[in-house]
Amino acid sequence: GYDLNENTPDFISKAVNGESGTDIFLDMTDELVLASYKPINMQGLDWVIVSQIDIAEAIDVSSDTMRNLTIISLAVAGVIVAVFGWIIASQIAKPMLTIASSAESYAVGDIDLESLNGSSLEKTLKRKDEIGVTARAFQNLSEYFREMIDAAEEIANHDLTVEVSPKSEFDKLGFAFQKMVADLRQTVSDVLSNANILKDTSEGLAEGSAQSDRALNQISTTMQDMAQGSQNQTVAIGETTRSVDQMNSAVASVSRGTE
Repeated sequence: GYDLNENTPDFISKAVNGESGTDIFLDMTDELVLASYKPINMQGLDWVIVSQIDIAEAIDVSSDTMRNLTIISLAVAGVIVAVFGWIIASQIAKPMLTIASSAESYAVGDIDLESLNGSSLEKTLKRKDEIGVTARAFQNLSEYFREMIDAAEEIANHDLTVEVSPKSEFDKLGFAFQKMVADLRQTVSDVLSNANILKDTSEGLAEGSAQSDRALNQISTTMQDMAQGSQNQTVAIGETTRSVDQMNSAVASVSRGTE
């Protein structure tokens, strides 16, 4: 057996008394130790198992363990950060770059986004999160600009039958296109109206000119007739004068005969 006395460490006394556990105690040299104890019974014999280690040594071991755990934790944290970085880069950064590239394409007039990778754009559009919402908003913007461009091309091709419908009360571009088409239609209508007036005026002037020509022809004919009449009258007067002269000669002859 084990003789217990006042110098017996507490952990041994507790083990002998049937207790078990782990705690910090003073050993027989009054040094602090970390001790574990447990009573056991083997073949009818009562035994106790005791394990102890100096606190200073335990702390050193704990420090090494903590250092190793810290290194392992940092390594694991680094791996986790790298994984999360890759996830963020593939799931957030790349789609955002796609959207930014879309904005840059719009800025240089590439409304159809032909300069972008089609597959990455499609993947971004199919997303269900805020990035997908933003990408679809850009797609709607692209469709809006495409409609405005189609309308502008129709107008440039002299087709004023195109109809432009503003998307909302805030659609300043849509209202501007609508007003431009209406103004162009009015301008063309005014030009056609003025052209018709000019045509009618020209036709009136042409008719007046023709009438003037006819009047001038009539005046010319009348003057020619008058000239011809005057000539005839002159001939008649000459003949009358000769007749009078002949009569005077005859009278004079008769007078001389009478004398």
